[in-house]
Amino acid sequence: MSFVFLECPKLPFLDGRLVEIAGIEDCPRGKGETLPSASAYLASPSIHLRYFLEDWTDCLFAWVKFFFIGDFWWHRSEEMQGYGDYRGVFQELQTARGGEEAEEASFDAVLGTFSQHVEHWIDEVEGWAKSEQG
Repeated sequence: MSFVFLECPKLPFLDGRLVEIAGIEDCPRGKGETLPSASAYLASPSIHLRYFLEDWTDCLFAWVKFFFIGDFWWHRSEEMQGYGDYRGVFQELQTARGGEEAEEASFDAVLGTFSQHVEHWIDEVEGWAKSEQG
């Protein structure tokens, strides 16, 4: 997963917008007919995880929103799933340790949570493999 931000001097209202860069062959508007000379186009990004790391992604997105992109928005089961809870934790940490240290400490926690989720999913997949071997 990566974040791509648009910078457009001719259209400054677009500056900072999160975008996905896609090949023109994937363009839903006429397979390149609308933009015959383009090799890529920009679209609103989306991620479909289907239960895999959804909770952790909410945690990561909350961290990004709180520390970097105040108007960042996402939707899973609801708008910005879990952000209210994470925001409270980040605010307390920021008050106790200051901005830079809070950012670093909370990111370490985000990474630690990622490791825990990955271990859980590895165990799940190994369990599925064992049950199929039977």
